[in-house]
Amino acid sequence: WPSWSVSIEVLLYCIFVALCRFGLRGGWWSLLVSVLAIPLLWWDEFIARGVMGFFLGGSLFAVTEFVVARSNAKTVARGLCIAAFAVWALVVIDCYFSTLHNAAYWIAGHISDAAGEWYIGDSDNVFLLLFIYTVSPLTILALALHERVLGGKWERFSLLGDVSYSTYMLHFPMQLSLALIAAHFALTPAFFENGIALAMFYIVLIGLGLLSFNAFERPMQTLLRKIATSRNR
Repeated sequence: WPSWSVSIEVLLYCIFVALCRFGLRGGWWSLLVSVLAIPLLWWDEFIARGVMGFFLGGSLFAVTEFVVARSNAKTVARGLCIAAFAVWALVVIDCYFSTLHNAAYWIAGHISDAAGEWYIGDSDNVFLLLFIYTVSPLTILALALHERVLGGKWERFSLLGDVSYSTYMLHFPMQLSLALIAAHFALTPAFFENGIALAMFYIVLIGLGLLSFNAFERPMQTLLRKIATSRNR
């Protein structure tokens, strides 16, 4: 349900504004806040992931600007692109064969029984942190620098980013609607378990997302900016 995400986003914006008010700005501060949120993972995963990801994104913006200004920016960008491909290859391999999980379990078990027990209980959080602080930043940096430095044309996909919030908010009501339709017409899960059903779902979802963005989100953004501009005059 999207409501948990929206509520956490509101919390993140409040934290962001508070930190800015205290003058805690810049890439290093963003990274520090992101890292300090790691212990929250054992208290509330959703809040922890929100804080870690939000402020890590801020630090990645600073890293991108730093690399772009360097004379060897192209070399760094190519290296990060290769690194991003490499870590995603590891992710795919581990998803199918559990190679990294098995290796980590073997290492923890040979360190001590306590380490093995700890790993069994916290392996999900360990790999989540690895994903957040390796795969995610490398991917974002590679895409940003590929566009900024290597001449990539990722802006052609900006429309998908524009409608991402609408599609996120609409996908769950669509799923509920389909579940009610399935129950009414006695449709089995097998009816939806095919490529055509999946493609149709995304076609309708993206179409509704475009309608929502152009008819509601964009006009509201324009209106809010006008209100903010008039108040600052």
